[in-house]
Amino acid sequence: MNEKAKNILITIAYFLIAVAFLGSMGVWLPIAIDNYNSNSISSETHKSLPSNILTYSLGIFLIAAIDRIIHLLFKTSKYSNNILEFFAILFACLGTGILVFLSLKSSKNTLIDDAINYSRYVAFIAWATWFYVKIQGSKANNYSPIGGII
Repeated sequence: MNEKAKNILITIAYFLIAVAFLGSMGVWLPIAIDNYNSNSISSETHKSLPSNILTYSLGIFLIAAIDRIIHLLFKTSKYSNNILEFFAILFACLGTGILVFLSLKSSKNTLIDDAINYSRYVAFIAWATWFYVKIQGSKANNYSPIGGII
């Protein structure tokens, strides 16, 4: 197995185990406990699901975005042009903020299924951002959460 394929497999395994499984424990563990105790999910757990997903997703998204911004600000030369990437990060933050607002508004108006859908979109954006930052890392360390030494 060559080095590039090994790095891709390590990144995917890290994402699945650390980010998707262990990181999301606050989302799926209350559901699993409810299901184990009463063979159904309580209404309180169902109502708290959007906020649990948002908490998990925003942690991933904001860490990845800040890591990339720090890299662009301090680790690139003064002649490199990163303005498009800065605007992309800004638009991603704005779009994520709108989705968070819609999810919280839906939760407040007891539209829990809509709130769950909006929070799922935020989770997808967070995962995509994590992969983007991980792939863009200049000196990637496969065993670090985002991509290596800043």
